[in-house]
Amino acid sequence: LIAGPASITTLLVLAQNEAIGLVVTLVALAANLGLVVLALHYSDWLGRRVGGTGMRAISKIISMLLAAIAVAMIRQGLRP
Repeated sequence: LIAGPASITTLLVLAQNEAIGLVVTLVALAANLGLVVLALHYSDWLGRRVGGTGMRAISKIISMLLAAIAVAMIRQGLRP
């Protein structure tokens, strides 16, 4: 569940891009996985620190960001 279809697709596209390359893509993946491990390890502490209201606010902000990314991807796909 941590590496969803969008993440895997992005990694495949970036790895095939000659300007970015496989090494940079793998380093970015390792850094991302390191941040995920830290976030999961400290999730109880972060949850207590932020509180219920803060968690709901963060959830709303992330949902709006995800919707904006989806709209941008759809608009880019519809472009001739």
